[in-house]
Amino acid sequence: KPSPDGTFFQSVHTYVLNPKSITMGQLYGEFDMLTHEWTDGILSTLIRQGVNANNADKRWYVFDGPVDAVWTKNMSTVLNDNKKLCLSSGEIIKLTEEMTMMFEVTDLAVASPATVSRCGMVYLKPTILGLDPFVHCWIRKLPDAIFTHGDKMLALFDLYMKETLHFIRTETKEVIPTTDGQLCFSLLKMLECFFVTFIPKEATKSRLKKQQAEKTKNLKAPLCPMLANDRDCQVTEDVLVRIGQALESWFIFSLIWSFGATCTNEGRVKFDAYLRRKMKELKSVLPFPDEGTVYDYRFDDGGFLRTDNRDEDDEGVERKMSWVHWMYNVPELTIPPAIRYSDIIVPTIENVRSGHLIEMLLVAKKPVLCVGPTGTGKTMTIMNKLTRDMPKEYIPEFIIFSAKTTARQTQDLIDGKLDKRRKQVYGPPLGRFLVFFIDDLNMPALEVYGAQPPIELIRQWMDFSGWYDLKSIGEFRKLVDVNFIGAMGPPGGGRNPVTARLMRHFNFLAYNELDDQSMQTIFSVIFRSWLSRLGPDKPAAQLLPHANTLVSTSIEVYTTIQSQMLPTPAKSHYTFNMRDLSKVFQGMLMMEPSSLVGSREQLLRLWFHESSRVFQDRLVNDTDREWFLNLMNDKSKAAFQLSVSDYVQSQPLLYGDFLTAAASDVWRYIEMVDHAQ
Repeated sequence: KPSPDGTFFQSVHTYVLNPKSITMGQLYGEFDMLTHEWTDGILSTLIRQGVNANNADKRWYVFDGPVDAVWTKNMSTVLNDNKKLCLSSGEIIKLTEEMTMMFEVTDLAVASPATVSRCGMVYLKPTILGLDPFVHCWIRKLPDAIFTHGDKMLALFDLYMKETLHFIRTETKEVIPTTDGQLCFSLLKMLECFFVTFIPKEATKSRLKKQQAEKTKNLKAPLCPMLANDRDCQVTEDVLVRIGQALESWFIFSLIWSFGATCTNEGRVKFDAYLRRKMKELKSVLPFPDEGTVYDYRFDDGGFLRTDNRDEDDEGVERKMSWVHWMYNVPELTIPPAIRYSDIIVPTIENVRSGHLIEMLLVAKKPVLCVGPTGTGKTMTIMNKLTRDMPKEYIPEFIIFSAKTTARQTQDLIDGKLDKRRKQVYGPPLGRFLVFFIDDLNMPALEVYGAQPPIELIRQWMDFSGWYDLKSIGEFRKLVDVNFIGAMGPPGGGRNPVTARLMRHFNFLAYNELDDQSMQTIFSVIFRSWLSRLGPDKPAAQLLPHANTLVSTSIEVYTTIQSQMLPTPAKSHYTFNMRDLSKVFQGMLMMEPSSLVGSREQLLRLWFHESSRVFQDRLVNDTDREWFLNLMNDKSKAAFQLSVSDYVQSQPLLYGDFLTAAASDVWRYIEMVDHAQ
């Protein structure tokens, strides 16, 4: 291409690789100890190709990953005046003057002085650019229908973004740390979810490129004239007006689920008060209802985008734009008798809104990361959404990371699910879209210098849409029509911090501990369904009046144990979460309702047994076990006016299913009264 002075720019070829997403042998080459054959490495292959090229083009080799002494020790002769790559096979490759080695790193905490001293340094402070340039660039790339309202969009960013960011940093705590840039990009990506309808198809994009130049000069550029006569890009004046009406509410909704998405429960209460106050000051067109918090509502755009629901009964009927509670129009759950306990998903505001947000982001091709403590429903919500409630063209695949997961295993697993589209391009079958769900994303163990190869591999796809083929050495595999959704707990207890260079690509959804009302809803629905399974005239149904009380008492027992029985060095396993509460009811549901005779004492005896198996069996000494028995006794008296001794006459209290199997082929979970038998 010609430069401003009329001369031509130098041609530059760039080769980007992450040295920590592959092994040392895959990077430089290695001998097979069994066959004594030499296998070339990716870097040595790329450099050899550059040396043998018959041109004077510049070649930049960019190492985009952590720098440590493990892999840079072989680079010492490359970086000094010799400029030679020495391989363990004995081969020495002399680099040409046109070759340049570049390193892009987060920090130099584990880099050796020898490496640092041989490189020139360019340090980019995050505050140099700020966030405004990214917002301006993003607005200029918006679809024409949205770009028409570019000035209004820019004004919303000026009014809300910086002040909200300052509030998040000073007044709230986050489930997982974030950077300012990450929150800004999360806001932009969340907004793009609403704009998917207006993004032209590939065939139309090329015809719109010329008009993009006009938009980059001035935000007030006219609307694309093609809109009036292009089927792929056609937007009526009425729709343009409604876009203008919905724009502020889209922005507010996106602000909540980007800047406010990672707050703890206490932080969400503060953020709710801040946002309501801010909207009142700015005289927002559509304020939130007074009940609940801003997290309890979604934006109903009136149906003109068909994004808020899939009900076609209202088609052609224009509704008013409004804030609608997440539980509005959620159908009542009917639990089939044959369903497994682990497959029961009771709709609550937490999983309903999480499922909606996950679908929004995945359909818009945005990576998602769900973060929260164990037992908050992350995996269950994601699995339910991917397997049951996504458009049919989306194919889910599941990966579980562990401390022993390697980058090679991860790459082989992902590559094995893809077909070859064309040369160096791989993806799912045409017309389909592959979503990889990675559970326990932060479980891979840290290397000696702190790198996580599987994490670096995923980041390489996020940054460059692919990775190098480990069989066809030097060939870059581009992966298309692929996306990732992850779930992980906060760092600690075997979980490791994940590099911010990967985290920045995700939109975070924080899962906080469920409140008592949500737990009451979940287990009451399950428990009442079990009692009423055989019909209203059966003995089990006579216990329905006690169902809600028993559930609330179980929650009180769980929360008391969770707050009082804390882990210590001698009792490190004293960690309780909602899975333990769930196991109490799972154990109770093992008994067939037909075994109940309508006796409250029989039901409480079963409840006491299951609570003891879940909680008491984990306690290590008589003092703690006595404390638990007193707790159960106090809660039982307060809720049912019965002490434990009133319905548990003999110890130990035993339940099982193996006694019934001896007499018949049916395994029935019952109380085993005859201890001798």
